[in-house]
Amino acid sequence: MILAYARVSTALQNTEKFRPALQEAGAEEIIEEQVTGKKSWKRRELAGVLDRLSKGDILLTPELTRLGRDLFDMLDFVKHAREKGVTIRSLKDNLNIGPLGDAAGELQFHMMAALAQFERSRLSERTKEGLERARAQGKQLGGYRGHAGRDLGGRNTHPHKNAALKAIANGGTVSGTARAYGITRTTLYRWLRESASCNKTT
Repeated sequence: MILAYARVSTALQNTEKFRPALQEAGAEEIIEEQVTGKKSWKRRELAGVLDRLSKGDILLTPELTRLGRDLFDMLDFVKHAREKGVTIRSLKDNLNIGPLGDAAGELQFHMMAALAQFERSRLSERTKEGLERARAQGKQLGGYRGHAGRDLGGRNTHPHKNAALKAIANGGTVSGTARAYGITRTTLYRWLRESASCNKTT
């Protein structure tokens, strides 16, 4: 079976431009989706597409970036597809990754995996450095509770809020940053929304 997946991010975009190339490449069915790149592949139609595929099948995509919200998410999807024996064929990148893939596809995949590991290592190093600076300054680390980072007047009281936001701005993931600073992902997402709202009003 050869299925194709095409994603666009906004209503102003459409998947029609992808159809001819996907059909020419042998797509038996094209699954289209309009969703922002912020959602993990596991929360998108793409998860259902992978469920329909089995060993020896092929998933066509206009380009690899359509498969994930970021490098880590894309690699996670590729990993799950490979484990099922599914080959991913990217038309724009001219790559085949998986059991029916080629040497160029495998090389590209391992290069992306190495880059992702490098970014994780950098984040870990930055987090450790930040924690060490905080300890040297006598700041409280982890285990902080209370009013989700605010006092009764609504002011920011969490000692790690600014550091956590900076870690995200430097390329850190929400899950990794939340673990590093002993906070929940819900709290971190709220801080990110508040920060974005403040930036719009300044």
